[in-house]
Amino acid sequence: MLFRSLVTPASGGYAIKLANALADGDHLITTKATDKAGNTSLVSPSLKVTIGTSTPSIASVTGPAAKSYKAGDVLSFSVTFTSPVTVTGVPTIDLTVGTTVRKAVYTSGTGTSTLVFRYTVVAGDNDADGVTLASSIILPTGAALKSTANGSNATLSLSPPDTSAVLVDTVAPLKPGLPNLVADFDSGSSSTDDYTNLATVTLDGTAEANGVVTVLRAGTAVGTANANGSGAWSLAGVKLATGANAFTVRVADAAGNTRSEEHTSELQSHSDLVCRLLLEKK
Repeated sequence: MLFRSLVTPASGGYAIKLANALADGDHLITTKATDKAGNTSLVSPSLKVTIGTSTPSIASVTGPAAKSYKAGDVLSFSVTFTSPVTVTGVPTIDLTVGTTVRKAVYTSGTGTSTLVFRYTVVAGDNDADGVTLASSIILPTGAALKSTANGSNATLSLSPPDTSAVLVDTVAPLKPGLPNLVADFDSGSSSTDDYTNLATVTLDGTAEANGVVTVLRAGTAVGTANANGSGAWSLAGVKLATGANAFTVRVADAAGNTRSEEHTSELQSHSDLVCRLLLEKK
């Protein structure tokens, strides 16, 4: 858009009257001068002008990633307005976790079009069918949301995002069971007497269904396995050392909650090189 003005001879100042109103939003305005001889100056630096005549409303809301969250994890919601807003105080949005109403609290974004609200999961929060965000921002005493451009109050109603797959689980997994020596690796007189002459074996056991099982020795992981829908797991390639071997079986659920159970496996050597693996709860 091109504007023209007349220079005031005494001062060199000028004024511009717009033929048409500028639309809402940001505009960069530059100027250049032409003297009586027709010489034209370089273009001036730009001036940013923000026009706002309308009331900001909420265009969209983005929720957390679809997964399971544990205590200490943050549920973050991004609320995007149709134009920049200025925040005073601490607005909130009600968030239902299970049957408990929590508060997603404003944390950042004033002066922009997108505000961020967050809630940190605490112990005791659990929701197996998805958290639910309320349909309006709450302004506690002293809080306000106004248009950055014209100071009008922003519209607070919103359309909640689909959070049916945003789950919360703060319960530790079930205690993993005692690990077992798989029968194919048992070298004794029966397939269940836990005698073996092999230094590398396969262990199996039970843990929380669909959990991730880690077997550790002296704090170092010797391998991981995935428990199936019934909780059964199997780990191949476990190396045994002659003498006492302390194993810790750790299980993590989908939210990342963990639980460990320590066991002692004792490998006893005999003259015929047949060894017995004793698995006992410590």
